[in-house]
Amino acid sequence: MRALLLPCEGIATVVDVPVDLAWLQARVGGLIEPVRLDQILTDRGRVLVEATMFVNETGKNDMLPLNPRATDMATLAIGGWFHDVIMGDVVVLGQVDDEGDETPVPDKLVAAVRAWGWMA
Repeated sequence: MRALLLPCEGIATVVDVPVDLAWLQARVGGLIEPVRLDQILTDRGRVLVEATMFVNETGKNDMLPLNPRATDMATLAIGGWFHDVIMGDVVVLGQVDDEGDETPVPDKLVAAVRAWGWMA
């Protein structure tokens, strides 16, 4: 499945891998918590994306590094920097389908990440 990896440091990458709970937990370094992304802010305004960002559930308690790009991407979902931040590396996929299965990261979200200069 196509997933977007958004680390605290370094560039974002798109990978095509079998995604399961163990893989998600390994990528975020612990228990996962989904953050639903219905839309993101771009230079052209709000864009509907229908994605899910998986974050480390205890990232703040574990004092993981701040992930400013993930926080920026999720600003509408988490209420912006003034209310919440995302700590640690994250994985972004699509939202679950009607059968409850994960779906690939949306193309328009990957395009936005490229436009923002977060990918090589």
